[in-house]
Amino acid sequence: MSATSTPFFNAHHSPIGAFASLTLGQPGCKGGFGLEREGPANEDVFVAVQDLDAHDFHALPFFAGADSTDAARYDVEGASGSMAAGAPDHAKNEKRQPVIRAFALDSVQRDFGLCRDTWRAGDLAFTIYTQLVAIPDPATAANADTAALRDALVPAVWAELTIDNRAGRKPRRGFFGNAGKDPDSRMRTWGADDFVAAGQGGHIGIFARAEPGVQ
Repeated sequence: MSATSTPFFNAHHSPIGAFASLTLGQPGCKGGFGLEREGPANEDVFVAVQDLDAHDFHALPFFAGADSTDAARYDVEGASGSMAAGAPDHAKNEKRQPVIRAFALDSVQRDFGLCRDTWRAGDLAFTIYTQLVAIPDPATAANADTAALRDALVPAVWAELTIDNRAGRKPRRGFFGNAGKDPDSRMRTWGADDFVAAGQGGHIGIFARAEPGVQ
């Protein structure tokens, strides 16, 4: 990105040959998972890291209200005004639910390339990878090419969430998620020995490798 350009523009990250994309880039509720759509899904996308006090979270500004200058609208749960007056800070934290706030727009950096789109803010880095590979001819693919064909046409894009916790004194959490808009399909979770997942209906899912601490 040049010094005079803005990092906030939508990019469509799509599997090879698919009429589907994970769209991200415009602040607010203007991206998300789109399957056979003419444009973005216009749903909330949350990419967040727990604050150093290990209670509240800060997220990239891709959800409703995140592009506002009104700090109160960053409070996704509306919990910032619910703390007991006069209580110590640690007691306030224990009595309320965690709050998700957006990183300030001027604190967000982006490195946009051909197959990689990286966002950085605070202690968080989030990268979306879009593969660019040759596709074996399905009509002539031998057994040895079957795996390569499947790998090339897998209906997914890859993402990596990194948290820099060198300044932290306790473990911190990070998460990626979306607020789907299909009223007929609720979010479900499932998994196996080697993966954990959440999805909406039978069309969109988020998968992660099963490792300690991954849910």
